[in-house]
Amino acid sequence: MQEPNTRLFTRLSIVWLIASLVLVAVVYGVLAWAIPRGFDWTDEAWVYSLISSNRIAVGEAWGFQHVLHPLFVATGQSVIAFRVIRLVGYFLVSAFLLVVAHRTASALGWTLRLTNWLLILAVSQIGTFVAWAYPPRYLGYNEISSWLTQVGAGLIVLLVVSRITAKPVVGPRIVLSIWVGLGAIVVLLVAVKITTGIVFGALVIAALFISRPTLVFSRRVLTLAVGVVVGLLLLLVSGFPFFDYAKNLLSLIFDDSARSAYDHPVGELLKTYGLSFAGSVRTILLSITFFVVLVSLLLGLLSARVSRQAAGLVAATAGIFGVLTVISLFVWPVTNVPFADLGYFTLFTGSAALILVTLWLGVSRGGGELTSQAKWVVIFGCIVVIATPFAGAVGTNNGIIGQLLYSSTIWAVALAFLLVFLGQRLALRGHSGLSTMPPVILVCLLLLSAIAVRGDVVNHPYRTAPYALQQSPTNATHLQGMLLTAQEAEWADWISSQARSLKAGSTPTIAISSPGGILTFNNSPFASPWVETFWPVSFRSITAACADHKAPTKLFVLQPGNAKAGSQVVKQTVSALQDCGISFPGDFVKAAVHPSKNKEFSMTIWKLSRP
Repeated sequence: MQEPNTRLFTRLSIVWLIASLVLVAVVYGVLAWAIPRGFDWTDEAWVYSLISSNRIAVGEAWGFQHVLHPLFVATGQSVIAFRVIRLVGYFLVSAFLLVVAHRTASALGWTLRLTNWLLILAVSQIGTFVAWAYPPRYLGYNEISSWLTQVGAGLIVLLVVSRITAKPVVGPRIVLSIWVGLGAIVVLLVAVKITTGIVFGALVIAALFISRPTLVFSRRVLTLAVGVVVGLLLLLVSGFPFFDYAKNLLSLIFDDSARSAYDHPVGELLKTYGLSFAGSVRTILLSITFFVVLVSLLLGLLSARVSRQAAGLVAATAGIFGVLTVISLFVWPVTNVPFADLGYFTLFTGSAALILVTLWLGVSRGGGELTSQAKWVVIFGCIVVIATPFAGAVGTNNGIIGQLLYSSTIWAVALAFLLVFLGQRLALRGHSGLSTMPPVILVCLLLLSAIAVRGDVVNHPYRTAPYALQQSPTNATHLQGMLLTAQEAEWADWISSQARSLKAGSTPTIAISSPGGILTFNNSPFASPWVETFWPVSFRSITAACADHKAPTKLFVLQPGNAKAGSQVVKQTVSALQDCGISFPGDFVKAAVHPSKNKEFSMTIWKLSRP
């Protein structure tokens, strides 16, 4: 029978659940509507060009394309199909982490009602919405590394939580499967994004020593090794080029010229990360401070360390926090949420979850205090959860806090679980009014993430027009079924038709400053799909291709109108082709020309023509 003190909490939880489910349904509907609309001709085209051609990235540590290529082929080499997989993937990660939270809570003797778990699942969609609020919607290394690290972190939590429970969270056979899974995940991460693989691998090694000794240490190591073999076999079946990938990695470590061309010095990356982190902490400091005060007072009431007479102070603090939250709903951009702001929002969720756990460590669990050993296990579990998004982000040359948005689901689940449980405990202690505050915070955070999605849909800021203006169908390669602007659709269809009429097929092709052009032309794996001045290694890929396969006797060069003769990018392309013994444009004839007032959509297709 339900206790009287929890009735208000339960009823209001149902109200918040219904509101959250409606909000989630609306946002998913908007995302489904937006999936076939719009295409980024730069980053997104580059990613899908790598994946579809399964090309080896010369001088770069990219391996994700080889992992995703079989899936891309199996789904008809469709960009729309991969966008659907991206959306479903984020939801499945949130569902898996919810199962982990449920298993953990059950093992610790913490019980929540079904409505509470559904509310947590709804709020966990913050991770999905934040990822989709940032315009590049391709399924690439960011998504795969974030999904694998979050799933792996969930598996580690299941293993280490058993150290502080009377019985294992999962059975012996599942424990074996978890270690095998972790080994495979580490291998796949090394292939997809090596920096993430190294960081997450360190967490797995630490878990070997901290997890419950259901298996003796030697068997844990053995099953982990089996997982490594399984991961290697999966890569082998997918056709992963182990030798070429290792060659690229070694060149980036030992070859000064390769590192210079790659142009991502470690010192510069660390400086970028430091500035990003420091600026983010300053930005969220005020909101985090109020959150600390509010949670401290609520936990004080829960543990009777704050008198009931202080409930008014708690209510006042809650009111201030609520007012700030409401204000943030209006201040939060509704037409364009920048990359950095999404990172600040993500960092707030992770910081709030960590603060709540830290303050709660001294609160009774199951009638007794946590032992010293148990606290260390909890600390390690917190490290795993907090470090996971950073592990997924490390290696980027962007501000690392913004990059956290791809892995924010695990923080959203952790914060949602902790706040819902806090609300329930407050209700049981007779603070029924204040018990509604934690769910309100969660719903407001969910609303902020939904508003961010609206901003992306209303004013898509990433090199294309708003989705509502994307209404023209295209039959261009890989883009069938998509809706673009009229100019984009006509341009893409023209390039694809020229590839057929020129019988480009497998003919080596170079696209100057136009990854979208080469994707819709013939997606040649001859050189980097994005030949551009800010990417010195792209020119190196041209000379490397000639060195590996000899200078081609057939060659197309795509030159958009915004890459004028005499521009730096054309000069560097000319220089790279000279290393192949080819003069551009002297050795070429114009095979086709697409005129346009918009230089971005004018295109000249050059064909090598010499004795």
